[in-house]
Amino acid sequence: MGNRKRRRRGVEPTDEWEQIELLCWWPEQLAYEEIRPLVLFGLPVAERAERTGSSERTLYRRISRFELEGVGSLFATAGAERRALPPAMRRFVVDLKAEHPPMRPYEISTVCYVRFGRRPDYRTVEWVLAEEPMPLRLVRRFPPYREIAEPRERRMAVVRLHAEGWNVKSIASYLKTARTTVYRTLKSGSERGSRASTTNPTPGAASGRRTCGR
Repeated sequence: MGNRKRRRRGVEPTDEWEQIELLCWWPEQLAYEEIRPLVLFGLPVAERAERTGSSERTLYRRISRFELEGVGSLFATAGAERRALPPAMRRFVVDLKAEHPPMRPYEISTVCYVRFGRRPDYRTVEWVLAEEPMPLRLVRRFPPYREIAEPRERRMAVVRLHAEGWNVKSIASYLKTARTTVYRTLKSGSERGSRASTTNPTPGAASGRRTCGR
């Protein structure tokens, strides 16, 4: 059973990078697909950089390594990002997964971007979760929605998680409430902000007077 092969469903050949990312099973395979048109056909590096999201400098470096080391260079590239993640981010990834186990790697990557200003690849998130030990116990930051007595505190829990990058599905699951409740809370918060900006205009805006020195 350990040697059972995964079957590839029939798909149309494509040059769309987003589709190629989904079709690749291994990070080394994806790393090669990124530079394949460059090393085989000599396509412009700038064009490939724009399509894949990698910088031109990175692509030039990977091409040079591939020309010198061959396929072996791809395996070094695959683990580079995982090793380059700072310890604080690696710990954050693990703690976030422990706090809400259903959260998927794509969303964890988004929350990391909001927190650190850096978005790790979802495969990197998977590697970190596979390598790092999970905490035995992690205290919840927020109790379930219905157990929060004050309505204002319930709203703040929803808004806080959303501001951190959590999606509606995860917020609802974590707080043990309906998605419609989360949507309604976020919508009401947005409407309050709009009303506040309308009823409290910038000083001097209503009269058209300049507030700076005359």
